[in-house]
Amino acid sequence: MSTMSPVKGFAVVVAIAVVVIIYLALAHYFSIAEFWVGFLWLFYWAGIEGADLKKIDASIIGALVGMLVGFSLRILPVQLADVVEVVNVGLVMALALVVFLVYCSVMGWLKLLVNNATMLFLTVFTIVHIQEHGAFSSMAAALLLAVVFFGGLFWVGMFFKKRALIKAPSLID
Repeated sequence: MSTMSPVKGFAVVVAIAVVVIIYLALAHYFSIAEFWVGFLWLFYWAGIEGADLKKIDASIIGALVGMLVGFSLRILPVQLADVVEVVNVGLVMALALVVFLVYCSVMGWLKLLVNNATMLFLTVFTIVHIQEHGAFSSMAAALLLAVVFFGGLFWVGMFFKKRALIKAPSLID
């Protein structure tokens, strides 16, 4: 249950709407059609990790690794289909990479590269529609834009919040 008043809650929703509109306008300006990737990353980092700036690196790298491995499931089977006639070497390689990531996740290894963001993005990037119609360069651009825009907003907010907390006691003295 929220401790926020309805008026304050409405103000927060308006602020969120303004930020979303600015992000969408930037995505449009840079011709990023796959802007949803930025929202997926934001949901993970802000919603799951609590917008913790100490965890931003792992969320960015994990998202990128998940995207790349998901993309490998599309590109490797096509690129390496004719290497051996009996089996699609590219598919075997891509699936072996997925199994390796799952093993690393289970074992708690390579946490900067293989974490919950990795698994979330890998899961989403295995969706058939995304595999068949997604534009990887636009998805990567959306991730970059979201990291810079949303991550930058949170960083600036934390910077001013810390400054206000540090300076506040001196106003009382």
